[in-house]
Amino acid sequence: MEKVDSAIQRKIVLDELYQQIYGIYDHMSNPDPLAVCSSFESEEIEKMDPTRYMLDIYRNEGIKDQYGLTVLEFLDLPTNITKMLLDSGKKDRQREHKELEELRKLTK
Repeated sequence: MEKVDSAIQRKIVLDELYQQIYGIYDHMSNPDPLAVCSSFESEEIEKMDPTRYMLDIYRNEGIKDQYGLTVLEFLDLPTNITKMLLDSGKKDRQREHKELEELRKLTK
């Protein structure tokens, strides 16, 4: 039985270490023996899904309005093209923001 206990103990220590290193749970500040078997939002697989991530980007960045791409067309793009589109859109938004700030200053 001692080997089972030590194997279980090693597993618990490794799980706690994993949670501590990746910022999932702080065992040092808040020791909780049940934290190892708890569910945490940062580990929810569906939130880390790359497709979900890209769909969020499509919606939040207004890809359809900016470039006229459907969701499927956007998802089919190679990563380097997607990155170029996002970088270009970010630069456009920054320029628009700067222009709006200048207009606000002129109207004051």
